[in-house]
Amino acid sequence: MSHEHEKVEETRPPQLHGLVAEFSSPDALLEAARKVQEAGYRKYECYSPHPVHGIDEAMKTPYSPIPWLVLGGGLTGTAGAILMQWWMNAVDYPLIISGKPFFSLPAQMPVAFELTILLAGITAFVGMIGLNKLFGYYSALNKSKIMQRVTNDKYALVVEADDPQFRLQGTSDLLSQAGAHHLEACYEEYQSPEPPSLFWKIIILLTVVGLIPMAYVFRSSNSISDAPPLRIDHGMAYQQKVKGQAPAPAGLFKTPDMNLPPVEGTIPFGYSEDEHFNKGKVNGQFVNGFPARIKDKLNQAFMDRGQRQFSIYCSVCHGTAGYGDGMVHRVATERATTDLSLWVPPKSFHDPLISSKPDGELFDTITNGKNKMLGYGYRLSPEDRWAIVLYVRALQQSQRNKTIAATEASSISKTTDNSTARR
Repeated sequence: MSHEHEKVEETRPPQLHGLVAEFSSPDALLEAARKVQEAGYRKYECYSPHPVHGIDEAMKTPYSPIPWLVLGGGLTGTAGAILMQWWMNAVDYPLIISGKPFFSLPAQMPVAFELTILLAGITAFVGMIGLNKLFGYYSALNKSKIMQRVTNDKYALVVEADDPQFRLQGTSDLLSQAGAHHLEACYEEYQSPEPPSLFWKIIILLTVVGLIPMAYVFRSSNSISDAPPLRIDHGMAYQQKVKGQAPAPAGLFKTPDMNLPPVEGTIPFGYSEDEHFNKGKVNGQFVNGFPARIKDKLNQAFMDRGQRQFSIYCSVCHGTAGYGDGMVHRVATERATTDLSLWVPPKSFHDPLISSKPDGELFDTITNGKNKMLGYGYRLSPEDRWAIVLYVRALQQSQRNKTIAATEASSISKTTDNSTARR
């Protein structure tokens, strides 16, 4: 076969591909494009190391179909993704998840978006290669000395030889009159229609490599194994992380807990030297009572502020009434025999030990946390924390009053029953 190609190559003369004209500036290239277009040429192209404003109008370049191709590719991706998810989730393998519908359009949008972008990008890439005829592995212009510098500092116009208006002498005269200071005839040497043998070797190698993952997936989908799945990157599945109610992995942080200590010398926004306001202490000791700077704010609005923050940050563990029976505690208690054996129940605010604590100590607990409880000093402002203290005190008082009222009612009922019995 190779001898036949060599024989054909020897007998076939080089074919003229076209004329390459070099111009000195982008304005000269622009003017030459207008003259070539007015002369009736249609198979020509302009090359420049940078965009030339107005070159499309001078060449009367037709509107590119690429945007429509990209739109079609994107819409195909969107429709295909939605259809695929509908088939998998609602028809082929429906899963009941908390009573949610099998098919819900908002839930399908992430995959639809990804497939839209993927197919639009592939269509743009393939469309650009096809429409610009870049699929060949050889071009006669590769050997042109002008074209070898056209991406650096040369301005060139190429008229192809198969243009109906092309005449070697006439086209040369036209380009010279248009301002070309150098002309180069470009010949297309014979090239075998078959790609090089290396091309087929690479294709076969890539095909074999590409079939390996597919064969592994096919084997896995049709077999049962107790072995762990194959993971190329273990970091995706077994990365170090901190779990709630559990110590942090060794070496993950500088401290054994999940709270990173602040950088030495860090001062929070709004910090002041008021020890009572910032720490709940006076002379290093926890104190009862609220700081002087917020005493004029102790009204219903401040109480509502504390209730709102309590509902967000405290009630999930301590419960809405403060008895330590929040949702997190209930769920953790159910799992206490399995993976949360280290669970420490949250305290009840109505425990005499807690209710006897000074206001400053409650503020300090909210700020820095205690036992398994995280501190919220980094998330809540000092005023928010004092508002929570105010609400907790009101909560304790309301439950205390309820207990007293229940006791008095029970006492009255017993007295009434005794009187009735004596009668």
